[in-house]
Order: sequence, then structure tokens, then C-alpha cells
Amino acid sequence: MEMGPFYTDQCNQNQAFDKHLISLSYSRHRDDVSSFQQRQREILIELIEKYDLDSLYQARLVVGDTKEFDKRVSIRKSIQQRLPEIESTSQTSAHGQLSVDLSIGNSGQFLVDQIIKQVHPFEDATLLAVANPMKSGQFRIDEQAYEARENFIIEQMLKSDDQVMILICGRGSDFSDNIPQGVELKRIEIPVKE
Repeated sequence: MEMGPFYTDQCNQNQAFDKHLISLSYSRHRDDVSSFQQRQREILIELIEKYDLDSLYQARLVVGDTKEFDKRVSIRKSIQQRLPEIESTSQTSAHGQLSVDLSIGNSGQFLVDQIIKQVHPFEDATLLAVANPMKSGQFRIDEQAYEARENFIIEQMLKSDDQVMILICGRGSDFSDNIPQGVELKRIEIPVKE
């Protein structure tokens, strides 16, 4: 989550929060996300190797509009090529590198590391926007909008001939009622840091 939505969410939850406390909270949140992504990375690598996969499916990537994601992956590739130079500079540069890493997630980092060849987008921009739980400025889930979004995602994935597909999505997604008969769904939840 970017700082803007995080700030709004924290203010809505606790009016007494000031900018300094929210900044500290956001820093902890980013550390938690980084730790979560490390655990996710280990599981994904194991699955990619087990099923000999060369692509992943990523939630929040819109069909026909991956310019921002592609740009961030390109930036990360550039950083990777200049890594020795960056590691010898200030903490600010290292923090900037972390920002890019978190913004592309493991799927983007796997592209950079050439672990996979492709990340498939499968979101519809309108359905994604309507299902956004923060669209009103406060966290509210629209069940019908979520179902429409999940149906579209599954329809897009089933267009593939792949026998095994990995979908990286948020913890709140539940595709069990969107999967047609004859398709097996296995959900792997990444354990939350204790």
C-alpha cells in the first residue's frame, strides 16, 4: 500500500494519529510487507521449480495496461545492473531500491532475476476500480463488485492452455465459488509474521 491510502486508512481508524506516528506505522508496515514477500518468494520458487513454470498471474495488473508495472520492472533491472554502485551509497538509495522491489512484488522481481519469462495481467480496469474497498476513503467491501471481479479473473485465466497456473493475489480473495467444475483450486496462504 502506498503512503497516501495508508495515511487515509490510519486517520479513519484513529483520529488521534499524527503524521509522525503514521510515518512510523507506515515504516513498520513496509517492513512487514517486505518480510511477507520474502516468505512468499520462497514458496513461489518452490512451486515454479516443481511445476517447471515460466509465467505467473498477478492480481491488480490490468489487461492492456501494464505500462506502470513494466516501467517499474525496467527501473529495477537498471538498479540490479548498478547494484555494486548503489550498495556503496547512502541508506536513502537502498530505501529507494526497496520501494521499487515492493512496488513490483515477487512476480516483477522474478522477471528481473529471469526466474520467469512473463507475468500475465488479467484484471478489468472498471471491475478493479468498482471493487476497490478504499474508493470511498474508508474500507468497505462491496461483495457483488468483488464477485464480478473474481469471475472476470477466473475467466481470463481459463483462456490459457496451461495445466498449472499460479495466481498471486491478496488474502481477501476467495475464488472457491468462481471455479467451474473440473478445475482444481489449491489456495496457499502465506503465514503472517508473528
